[in-house]
Amino acid sequence: MQTIITKKAVSFVQEGMYQITLSLQYVGDGGQIILDKDYTERYKKGQQIGIVQAAFKEKMQADIRRYKEEQAIFNHAQMDVIISNLNSIVGV
Repeated sequence: MQTIITKKAVSFVQEGMYQITLSLQYVGDGGQIILDKDYTERYKKGQQIGIVQAAFKEKMQADIRRYKEEQAIFNHAQMDVIISNLNSIVGV
């Protein structure tokens, strides 16, 4: 898995306040894009960039964690049991 983060935009909000937009692509081992999402954070002129970076990091990592949790459930053997059971009883 690989992350590709790129700059998307900086927009003026009001005097001294800007909105930064970054794009995250989370790419699987086969090269397929698994997650493709934009994130925005407010930036006040003179603010330490580390604060903005930490906010981006927290949001991006949370989405990647949620994706991994979803996949763990989706790929769990019990999901196959559910599908098998439903296939044998639904159309009867």
